[in-house]
Formats: sequence, C-alpha cells, structure tokens
Amino acid sequence: MADATRLTPRQKAIKDRLDKGMQAREIAADLDITRNAVYQQIQRGRKQGWLPADYTPTGQPMRERPGYDTLARLLAESDNTNGDGEHITGQLALVQELRRTRDEVGSIYRRLAAILPN
Repeated sequence: MADATRLTPRQKAIKDRLDKGMQAREIAADLDITRNAVYQQIQRGRKQGWLPADYTPTGQPMRERPGYDTLARLLAESDNTNGDGEHITGQLALVQELRRTRDEVGSIYRRLAAILPN
C-alpha cells in the first residue's frame, strides 16, 4: 500500500473512519461532506493504493461494471450458457450484456427524468 504520510488530511480522516468500520453515510455526516465525496475518495484510495484494489465500504464484492474487460471476457468465451442451459457463443453473450446494460441505463434515465426539472 502507498505511504500513509502522503495522504491529504481528508483522505486520512476518511481512511481512519473506514478502518473503524464506519459506513460512507456516517463518514459523510461526521465530516460534513457528501456521500459522493466519500465514495470518490474511496475510489481514489483504491487507485493510489492506500486501500486494497477490491475494497468496498460494505465489505461486499465489487460489482463488475460494463467495460472493456467485460466485453473482452465475453468475446473470448468460446462457450457460455444462458439461463435455459442452452449453449451460446461469446458474441451472443456480448449482445446480451449490451442489451442488459442498455436496459439498466434506460432505467436510470427514466428515474432521473422523473425527478429532474425539464
């Protein structure tokens, strides 16, 4: 891990609270910052090495995000199985992943459109 002496005061404060087992919501309230600011520092900490690369504040495994690694993995798979137990190719798995991602983004868009002013 990176040298803890090189952390900013905010990073030190967040890391100390994470080490105590505090949740992002509690840290944000304690430091009078947004939860998003806490999550950004957690992400920065993973990149800089002062938090483990797979660290999550809940202790749950990181969710796989759609991206190059996911797409490359799907394309590289020569054999995959869908929910019905039928074998499908990596290219078809890629299309299914893209559709799932499209649906997820559409759902987020609809939720935001409902709460944001026009």
